Amino acid sequence: MLAEPRSTAALYVVFSQPMNIATFTNSNNNFATDQQSGSGLDYHTNRINADATGRVLTITPISLLAVNSQYYLSLSSGITDATARA
Repeated sequence: MLAEPRSTAALYVVFSQPMNIATFTNSNNNFATDQQSGSGLDYHTNRINADATGRVLTITPISLLAVNSQYYLSLSSGITDATARA
């Protein structure tokens, strides 16, 4: 039996202005997929990096992701731009 194909693709989020990368934490950005059992979401641990402009956020899952699956990204409160505006 062959293993299911997996991917290590990163997600890119582009903002209209420079962001304060220090305000992005694992508690205010969530990357998840539906659990196979249908019992809710399965959250993935990820690495967060920003480019030199502070406008492009790269989210790289630490674990491999299943192909042909639907994933969700949520950015929530506590994230601010470079001038501390939410």
